[in-house]
Amino acid sequence: MQTHGYDRSEPWRQALALLEDIAELTKAFDEDPFGLAGKLRSLAAELPQRCAGTFEQQDYTAAQQHAQSASEHLFKLLVQAQVAAHLKLISPKQLKHLRLSLDQLDAAITALPDELFEDDGLSEAA
Repeated sequence: MQTHGYDRSEPWRQALALLEDIAELTKAFDEDPFGLAGKLRSLAAELPQRCAGTFEQQDYTAAQQHAQSASEHLFKLLVQAQVAAHLKLISPKQLKHLRLSLDQLDAAITALPDELFEDDGLSEAA
């Protein structure tokens, strides 16, 4: 099975690091009446696949749409993290670190279509 290079990409590495951060962060949830730990873990577990999926697209427009979908997924993760912070399940410092990681991953995913299709004339990099 061919990986299309996603497993060597920066977004892939960032998604895996974020997944590990979320796993570590949610271990500390003493009480979780709303199941936020599971929601955060589930959203984070989808991130590597969302990154890889952008590499699978056959043209710039499809890759751009897939990257946009991944960005929307990151926003869902951020909202759940903000709820966890509001409920004092994570500290403001932890939320700030998580937000920075999410912003960096979002920038990397958003740039992927241009990187992947810079020679096709459609990308902004062309």
